[in-house]
Amino acid sequence: VLGDKGNLGAAWSYDTQTGYGGSTVLSTLTVVRADGDRFYVRSGAHTETWERRADGVVMMTNFDDRWLGDPLFAPVFDELNRRKAVVYTHPTLASCCGNFGGQQNLVPSIQFSMIEFGTDTTRAIAKVMFSGAQKRFPDIRFIWSHGGGTMPFLAERFMRAHQFSKQDLKAAVPDGVPAALNRFYYDTAQAAHPYAMSSFRQIIGLSQLVFGTDFPYRTAEETVKGLAGCEFTADELAAIDRGNALGLFPKFR
Repeated sequence: VLGDKGNLGAAWSYDTQTGYGGSTVLSTLTVVRADGDRFYVRSGAHTETWERRADGVVMMTNFDDRWLGDPLFAPVFDELNRRKAVVYTHPTLASCCGNFGGQQNLVPSIQFSMIEFGTDTTRAIAKVMFSGAQKRFPDIRFIWSHGGGTMPFLAERFMRAHQFSKQDLKAAVPDGVPAALNRFYYDTAQAAHPYAMSSFRQIIGLSQLVFGTDFPYRTAEETVKGLAGCEFTADELAAIDRGNALGLFPKFR
């Protein structure tokens, strides 16, 4: 399911119950043409086909330190927006903060994902919002991993960002930061516990939360037990488990 730092995305394709997604690789991106059920994405000398019948696309939060929302992605986002696509994201490691070999991690004694994954998701959320990409591509349904990373805790800083920027950030989020954040979706992977959910629920509506486990690092059983300890009602748990996702993928009703 998860691409690596060189991949724009990765397919998810297990069975008819989970759906299918498209992928490509990164350097420069061009939608060379779109016809019928397919559109063709060129990256350097490589051209890859994305199929209309795909249920969504998986993208990493950054590629060679270019975060989602960067103008590089505009040709692909134009096509995904036209198709009202679901874009599931997963964080990766920024080059500033370590490498996958673990030799240059900022805190060498721990796995880099412990800190960097939540942080990189937050970088990507900020980039998509404040670059104007969310406004320009309003029909892309983004799903952010891990309850939005550190975003819920930092949301008040997001709301005050315009006070300290030379750019007109309010133009990028004309309805305000809370409304913009609530147009995204978020999964429960690694966030199915009261520490994350108590903050998350203060800023994001329940309708935007979908079930995720981070398997194989965490299991569905752990996630279910964790959510049960977050003071959700039975109806709220049913929405998280399935109902909210059916709004994104209605063919599975």
